[in-house]
Amino acid sequence: MNNFTQRAITGSLFVLLIIFTLQMNNKWAHHALLAAITLGCMHEYNRLTHLKSWWLSAASLLGVLLYVFADFSPRDQYSLTGSMGLLLLLVLSLFLVRTEESKEQLGLIFLGVAYIGFPMHAVHNLLSVPNLLLGTFFLVWTSDTGAYVSGKLLGKRKLMPQVSPGKTWEGLLGGMILTAAVAYVLSIWTKDNNGTLIHFLKLSPAKAILWGLGVAFFGTLGDLFQSRLKREAGVKDSGRLLPGHGGILDRFDAFLFAGLYTQIIFHGPLAIF
Repeated sequence: MNNFTQRAITGSLFVLLIIFTLQMNNKWAHHALLAAITLGCMHEYNRLTHLKSWWLSAASLLGVLLYVFADFSPRDQYSLTGSMGLLLLLVLSLFLVRTEESKEQLGLIFLGVAYIGFPMHAVHNLLSVPNLLLGTFFLVWTSDTGAYVSGKLLGKRKLMPQVSPGKTWEGLLGGMILTAAVAYVLSIWTKDNNGTLIHFLKLSPAKAILWGLGVAFFGTLGDLFQSRLKREAGVKDSGRLLPGHGGILDRFDAFLFAGLYTQIIFHGPLAIF
């Protein structure tokens, strides 16, 4: 089986799994999917940063999960207590580690929890609107496709050749335009009488376009950030779990930044638009 066929089969199965899970009216299925993605991304990040201590690795996995699923309210006693305990453990480790290398790894853990935890916590909040989360996934895939095709046909000016030689400014622009157009289509997609779905997402044209442009732009930043991590680690892929694609982090690098942007534009400061 050649790489293209392998990539197509794996990608299709993965997309179907996400769509099927998000369309289920079962919060535990949603949480299980989110936890699996979070742990997979954090584990691969730890490998990229050459984290050697098993207990620091375990603490990072526990910490990122606690952050992702915490709602940071007085009612959420378990997450708050667990987060405080983990924070004390990590602070204590500052006094336990002896070498400069270990202290550097500890700093990388905090960066990893922020890099994976902040966006996935935002995604957790988006679970209340499955179509919004599914739409974000779809826009990220659209952006990848638009950037690839535009880059192949028109690409001349390299975006960041020292980090990702294949990316071009023309590809970025093409991806942003296509993604904005698809976001607009999602905002007006309707079904008539008894077709159940009246609107996939009911948005104003301006907000839909702003959403699409931002998903493409910030998704590209996420891709570039992870490419830099891989270049520093001297590897091509973050893992080998997904045949033809690499690791979990390879598939969700763009989605991490795009998901956080989606949360901001719909439930954060930009929600006024």
